[in-house]
Amino acid sequence: MEQPQLEKVLDKARMALDNNDISLALHHFLQAAEELPEDLDIINQVARCYYVLGEFDRALACWNLALVTDPDNKTAIQSIEEFNGLPFQFWLKRYREAVAELENRNYQKAGDMLSDLIGEQDGFVSLYQLLGLCHFAESDIEGARRVWSRGLTLDIANPVLLKYLAMQREEIEGVPTQETVRSVDKKRLWQTAGWSIAACLALFLLVQIGMGFYRHKEVATMPGQAGEKQSLAQKPASEAKGVSKVENIPSFAEDSSEGDQYESEREMEYYAKGYSAYVNGDWPTACSNLGVVVSMDSGSYINRESLYYLAQTYYCRKNYPQAREYFKMYLESYPKSAYTDDSLYYLACIELAENDVVAAREAFHRLGEIDPHSGYFTTKEYSKLMNKE
Repeated sequence: MEQPQLEKVLDKARMALDNNDISLALHHFLQAAEELPEDLDIINQVARCYYVLGEFDRALACWNLALVTDPDNKTAIQSIEEFNGLPFQFWLKRYREAVAELENRNYQKAGDMLSDLIGEQDGFVSLYQLLGLCHFAESDIEGARRVWSRGLTLDIANPVLLKYLAMQREEIEGVPTQETVRSVDKKRLWQTAGWSIAACLALFLLVQIGMGFYRHKEVATMPGQAGEKQSLAQKPASEAKGVSKVENIPSFAEDSSEGDQYESEREMEYYAKGYSAYVNGDWPTACSNLGVVVSMDSGSYINRESLYYLAQTYYCRKNYPQAREYFKMYLESYPKSAYTDDSLYYLACIELAENDVVAAREAFHRLGEIDPHSGYFTTKEYSKLMNKE
């Protein structure tokens, strides 16, 4: 590509970015990247586009590439720090859990979780794509169209959203049940699921209802739906008294084999209070309530979640001995859970804080064994310690 032509492509990319035409901007930036693969501005702009589209793994890969070119690149460093920060990682984990629910055709639950996630961070196109599909699967056609239209405010010419909205009413109406969603012009839905921009914009996961997005690593599967309790968001106000932001707490199916109904409800009640306190930074209340659930030792999903967040709470309080104890307890009890990588990373950070370099390296080595491509390998704690080996 000649220099004048390259400048023209970059001008188009920047103009598209200014107009919130993210997909088109990404298309042009990828074209430019083929000619200037080590240009830091282009790499960071590609990362920015992927991030807004909800392609988080690709955004992180671009920032890491920028650091390979320039280890002191401020944009990449700041972006990776925010990405690996506890608030966003917690949000991202729940996002992936919502995707898992959608894959399992638990459309109502996935929709509720995605709505909560949008309430916290609404700047990602994929949220609106997936939430619209949840409405569509529940036969709420108008709701789906409203959600997809809102997604266009972030990416005005998003090809997936535009193709969904362009479908004629007779093509998408008359879907009475979740089971029949898959049979509604299946060929067309599969066609609309693909991105039509160049340079492999993304690899999307085609969920049962016709569209999904990138394949993330396996997350823990929720217990079965049979006999599932009401979600906390559906409980009467009298039961949720004293629990702030309870609507943001994911609903979990109860393990009916553990204890009687009264004990299970007590477990959920203490978890709700402890989790809400954790989210709001009320560490004493979080420790107290989550500690009660851990002491119940029911073996349920709630008990497992409480153990992890109890360890996190003590870590946030900088009570490292207690945090270490609970992270180790968690790893011994649940060596292959969705939080195994997180637990090993924070365990390594605890050992670094207490100047036990050998133990910190051991934790990072274990992390490498279970997840050789972990995002935690981009953190300054890992780089500072392990790159010296």
